[in-house]
Amino acid sequence: MKQWKLVLLGAFVACSAATAIAQDSTSATAATSSASSDKPTKKVWTNDDVPGLRAGPSISTSVVTSPKPAQPVAQKPGLKGRDAKWYRDQIAKLQVQLPPLDGQIAELQSALDGKPTGDAKSSQRPRGVKQDDWSLELAELQVKRDAILAKINALQDEARRNGVPDNALP
Repeated sequence: MKQWKLVLLGAFVACSAATAIAQDSTSATAATSSASSDKPTKKVWTNDDVPGLRAGPSISTSVVTSPKPAQPVAQKPGLKGRDAKWYRDQIAKLQVQLPPLDGQIAELQSALDGKPTGDAKSSQRPRGVKQDDWSLELAELQVKRDAILAKINALQDEARRNGVPDNALP
């Protein structure tokens, strides 16, 4: 009796497998036919078609460009209406601050080196220098100068990113 159940179970599995294979092949055939109907048919070129090609315009592999007159490139305004003039003005304001700082740094450095300042008879403290250590004052001035130079560089980089040409900046 056990053998009879095994044979029945085997027949059931075989029928299920055959049904599944039939369904898969039917869906595959339907997918193939729908895919082939979506694709356009390809043209097969033969020697008989070649004279027809020569009758039309010649086949070219390069692009022919017609010379166009050069148009001036309009400057695009940058962020918040920032154009080349705005960047020039901002950089000029910062550059004006550099010479007085350079003068103070040179004067303070010469005083630290022991060179006489003032009336050349007696050494005096440079104007605007605090009473405490002059080397700290010199370091603060150099940091201030470096910060101004960093702002100038940042403005120049921002201007370049916004399409301002290099020759439009100071």
